[in-house]
Amino acid sequence: MLRLQSIMFVSFGLVLLATTAGCPPAAEGEGEGEGEGEDCSIGVVDVDRTVSPDECAFYTASENLIVRDGATLTLAAGTDVRFSRSFGFVVDGGRVVANGTADDPIVLRSIDADADPGSWIGLTVLPSAVSTTLSFVRIQDGGQLITTNRGCLTNDALTTSVTDSVFANCSQSGAHADQPFAAFAGNAIVDSDVGLNLVPDAVASIEDVVTVENVLHHAVHGSDEFTTTATWITQPLPWVFERSLVIANADNSPVLTLQSGAVLQFARGFGIDVGSGRPGGLVAVGTEEAPITLQSSDPAAAAGAWSGVAFFVTTLPASTLSHVNILDAGQPVTGHDGCLTLGNTTAGTVSVTDCTFTRCAQAGVAVNGDNASFGAFARNAITDSDSGLFMNANTIGSIEDVVTMTNVPFNSIDTTNVNTDATWVAQTIPWRVRDNLNVPGTVSAASLTIQGGTFLFNRSFAFRVGIVGPGALQATGTTFASQDPMAVAGSWAGLSLAANVTSVTLTNVSVQQAGQGVTGIHAGITLDRTEGTVTIDNPTFANNAQADVFVDCDSTPTLTNMGAAVVVNEPGCAP
Repeated sequence: MLRLQSIMFVSFGLVLLATTAGCPPAAEGEGEGEGEGEDCSIGVVDVDRTVSPDECAFYTASENLIVRDGATLTLAAGTDVRFSRSFGFVVDGGRVVANGTADDPIVLRSIDADADPGSWIGLTVLPSAVSTTLSFVRIQDGGQLITTNRGCLTNDALTTSVTDSVFANCSQSGAHADQPFAAFAGNAIVDSDVGLNLVPDAVASIEDVVTVENVLHHAVHGSDEFTTTATWITQPLPWVFERSLVIANADNSPVLTLQSGAVLQFARGFGIDVGSGRPGGLVAVGTEEAPITLQSSDPAAAAGAWSGVAFFVTTLPASTLSHVNILDAGQPVTGHDGCLTLGNTTAGTVSVTDCTFTRCAQAGVAVNGDNASFGAFARNAITDSDSGLFMNANTIGSIEDVVTMTNVPFNSIDTTNVNTDATWVAQTIPWRVRDNLNVPGTVSAASLTIQGGTFLFNRSFAFRVGIVGPGALQATGTTFASQDPMAVAGSWAGLSLAANVTSVTLTNVSVQQAGQGVTGIHAGITLDRTEGTVTIDNPTFANNAQADVFVDCDSTPTLTNMGAAVVVNEPGCAP
């Protein structure tokens, strides 16, 4: 029956704002109860006291109403307390029990007729409060800006319970909290600057959807660390963050779950950090119909308006983004290299599926950890961004399919050692390779399969197989060329197949603008003491310096359908 009453009370509360918020103070003698001369003022409460409409039609607080240590103030259903400007209701070590009903709510409001928001301070529950219970209570016109108060209700105690209540015509916020609520359900916020304004851990204490009317957003303030495993109920308004949301705690290993449809907005310089130095995890699973949206709080936001989402080294396993839209992120702050950044996490810790990354500075998705990789990465899209994927070579193998790219010029490969067996799916935009690409980059064996696509190299760098450890390469329908838009012959080094090659098969590949004369490179493709099996079939070559293929005396490749390729053998070797 409580929820039905809650709905009835919210409807009543919206009407009450129009019918009673502007009630003028009673004339002298008006509002007195059955006992003539009854005192209807209220101030400091240091012994147990009960007030009710049976005594006075309304009570006047012309000073701060303070409930002190050891005292209990009980407000009966229908009690109406009106506060003078610059005064408020403070629970300081005492206890307040305010239980109204749907038909007889308790009202706390300004004494002024036609009161503006912030006409009095509001209700402040200090950390010393024993407990505060508000049920079917209407607090309106509060939120006057002073040091300790930040809305119609300011809660700093863990024992505060608020149910089926209304906050209306509030300055600063409807309800502000630096501690989680003991209970917060069935409530409404109306005609206020901000709805809820909470620390991260308090957001999880909101048990259901808060009814709002003429409120722009909720806010998250203060401490940026989320420390307890919890789920945030999706609200019909966005959460605006004044600082970064850091999901990490050494004692509790928190995991934050966001429900479908959630909207989180961040100010410039801030974002979401998961597992930053301490364990933490994020599970954000939306749906196609109700995705989760992470974006800037700036209505005129452009790429890089906030830092984005980053997973760091102590991210907990099973962290997941699914049906999440990240927009206008990638501001270059420490640890953030795009809308989404994967740091040096344990391989397979983070899964990203069915997500979109839009207007991203730096990159749509970046991986700056040497050995990081995704648990899953599929059906994602990047749009209108500086670059698409910014990856280390070991991560590319965890990209499961073609990433949809719209108005994105290129992908980038940063750390360029392939140290594990991998298959690279062909992408629709080229990869820019920033250094030598090595298979493998260590003495351990690695085998790489490239299913197509284009790889563009910087000057003086090469694609090297078997230089350090046993390496294998299979590439089909792949183009290797220079990233210089004015490239000429020899603008990059080329493919180097070295002594530790176990096998190489190149089918329908294209090698262009290679053959720069660096140590050990003699053509677009150079075989140098390559004792493993090398097969090159139906290649195309264009604008290579020195030669298209160089074969030294120790190498015996199988070359078929070479067309007009220029093949040069090391002097003194049989052709």
